[in-house]
Amino acid sequence: MERIYESKFQSYTLDQDKSYLQAHWSDESEMMVDQDFKDEMEAELKYVEAYKVTKYLIDTLKFGFVINPALQAWTDKHINKKLDELGLQKLAYIVSQDFISQLSIKQTMNESEKQNYETRFFTSLEEAEAWLFA
Repeated sequence: MERIYESKFQSYTLDQDKSYLQAHWSDESEMMVDQDFKDEMEAELKYVEAYKVTKYLIDTLKFGFVINPALQAWTDKHINKKLDELGLQKLAYIVSQDFISQLSIKQTMNESEKQNYETRFFTSLEEAEAWLFA
């Protein structure tokens, strides 16, 4: 896996041969403001599109930002819809133990319009990758 992006909030690694992108949120995500979240989501789109990613894992174990309802709606309109159009097939989340941030992530995906890609939640990298590559 090659690291292709890093900010103080998250990093991305890529296995181009497998069309597989991983995002890992950092503890610093707790300090984000709404615009930081939007910027990180737009970076996500940039890399999914540039590398034609079909399998995407988002590790939220250190994710501390609460996605408010307005940002959930923005994410659905501007991010989830575009991921759908870009040909993403599977999206796996490794979920945080923090109930509030976990709930806001799930709500963001659950309120999304029907997508062409499948979304599942896991508690470990091994489980998530087993599903992604099944």
